Amino acid sequence: AGEGPPTNVRGAARAAGLLGLAQGFPFVRNGLRSILGRSLSDVLLYVPVMASLAASESVLGLAVTGIEATRLLTEIVARRAQFRRYEDRLGDTPSTHPGAVVRVASGHRALRSGTIIEGAGMAITRDGLPRPIRPGDTVNAGARLHGGPFVMELSGAPAFTPVPRPAPATPQIYDRYVNAVGFASLAFAVLNALRKRSFSGFLESLLLVNPRAAVIGNDLAEVSAQARVIRAGVTVVDTSGKRPLRKPDLLLLDNPRILTQGFEISGVLTLTDVYDGTQVLAHASALAAATGGPWGGTLANLSQRPAEDGTFEGHALQARIEGRRWRLETRPGHPSLSRRVATQHRGEACIVLSEEAGPNDWIDVGIVFLRPRLAPGLEVLAQRCKAHHIELAFLGADDHTAAEVLAVRSGLTLIAGTRATEVIAQRQARGHRVFFVSDHARSGEAFANCDLAIGISSGRSGRFQARAHLLSPDLGGVNAIIDASVRHEVAARGAVATSFLGNLAGAFIGLTGEVVPEKASQPVYIAALASSLIGAFCMRGGQRQRSVMAELSDPHPEKWGARSVQNVLATMMTSSHGLTTEQALQRRRSSSDGPRLDEAWKLLFDQFRSPMQGILLGAGGLALFLGAWTDVAVIAGTLAMNVIVGAWQERQAGRAAEAMKRIAAPAAMVLRDGH
Repeated sequence: AGEGPPTNVRGAARAAGLLGLAQGFPFVRNGLRSILGRSLSDVLLYVPVMASLAASESVLGLAVTGIEATRLLTEIVARRAQFRRYEDRLGDTPSTHPGAVVRVASGHRALRSGTIIEGAGMAITRDGLPRPIRPGDTVNAGARLHGGPFVMELSGAPAFTPVPRPAPATPQIYDRYVNAVGFASLAFAVLNALRKRSFSGFLESLLLVNPRAAVIGNDLAEVSAQARVIRAGVTVVDTSGKRPLRKPDLLLLDNPRILTQGFEISGVLTLTDVYDGTQVLAHASALAAATGGPWGGTLANLSQRPAEDGTFEGHALQARIEGRRWRLETRPGHPSLSRRVATQHRGEACIVLSEEAGPNDWIDVGIVFLRPRLAPGLEVLAQRCKAHHIELAFLGADDHTAAEVLAVRSGLTLIAGTRATEVIAQRQARGHRVFFVSDHARSGEAFANCDLAIGISSGRSGRFQARAHLLSPDLGGVNAIIDASVRHEVAARGAVATSFLGNLAGAFIGLTGEVVPEKASQPVYIAALASSLIGAFCMRGGQRQRSVMAELSDPHPEKWGARSVQNVLATMMTSSHGLTTEQALQRRRSSSDGPRLDEAWKLLFDQFRSPMQGILLGAGGLALFLGAWTDVAVIAGTLAMNVIVGAWQERQAGRAAEAMKRIAAPAAMVLRDGH
């Protein structure tokens, strides 16, 4: 009894080792995933692995496999919950098949290209500029419509045949390491078996030196990267696992419209001596507010004069101000513009304000120049791509001048005169990874050919009609995707480093002493625990803050208008008389900072709510019960490091959030004590 573990324990250890090798060698793991799918193949392997590990009393192996399985489960649950939220936002949207006739409300996108049957207004084209639309006009997919409401007959996207990559992607350090260690492990096992003249030495050598720790660390990083983008509000549509979040070489945006959101005033020009620039803006603001034009938000609150009898006929807004008729009209230019002014405002929308002088007689009194406002998050996205050597570029559209101006303003690379599929094929032929971002349904071919397809869609206008891998509500989500891909690369490098150290230790043990099967995998398990700790450190956080203020600033707040007054007041936890002074003070006290010592303890204890920490605690308790003191020490060190790092990261994130709250503190008029 004192000569070693029972035979059944040693047999279970060998079985666990063989299953672990099947998981650790990429050609076996990837082959099963291609046949069964990633989630199913992983789950089917985890069951026998954990059973054999339990039978072999391998606490470290149980801890590592438990962390893998739990991380996969939590990611699947989060992915499904996010997709259900996306489906809930869609609601009972009408059918959007080619030939369908649908109604499109003002401010919503055209999900497919189509022909306007009813309604007049403006469409924000792929250039990011407004274009008048009337019945009979064709509207491209993705255009945001203003005016209406519109009735459209939808058309289909052209058919295409997906083409494979023209050349494999350039291998990253993880790919090169796994391939090299796979051959090195076999060579080491053969030499060691010949040296010891034993087949068991061959198996033990494979268990001592193999790429499994790197594979585990990389897989955890991939799953954690998916979970991180989900926390940022991105919807994962593709669940095959064939398009991992690897850092791209090129992030390609489909059109200038993706870079913009709304408009901003770039200049005002008066055409008569009667009105100055301030009066021109005031009248334009009143007209936009009365008719709901696409620039209503840009010109809002610039006038105290209400406009009446507003109409919107696509190219022009008309309304009555103090008894006189006024018109605000989009034009390609104006004869009064000097060459200098025309050059200064090239690529911008020219909005002409006119006053009615008589029947069908209008006098132009001023011009308001509007340019597309750069979308929130674009600057941060550009900085992140530059810091990590990712090329950020966008494709031109119909108005080459507008695209050039936007390229100068944003600092991005403009790729003009080339289709997206051509750019993708050219870069892939050089071994580059290409992420493609688009906001419309006619990008299906480019989505099929790129390495990762990202659709811009919040679900408010309906189901996105192209087959994307990820759906992001805005550029903030795209930024989160790039951030997760960069973090994945860092975590994969960390997994390679820990696996290399573990294999060095395993090779030393295999060459200097006898190793029993139940202990042969310990160096790999210790390295895998270390790589999981690095991955958790890299992928922690990523939650996008949501608040009541975010709901109130929603550009489509129809959900509030559909609620009763009582429901809204209940949501805000207030009444029609407002809060009392005592209630306001109580809310301020409840949201203020508590004692720093209590906060520090709370941050530490909160770390134990993580499933990973629970698994490590359980494994540590089991190792303590079995008297496996080496396992206890390894698990305790991993647990302590994970808790300390997690608490520090959350504290840093909390300080950043507090600073943002102080910067963005809003001011408002409120009811207090009923008056």
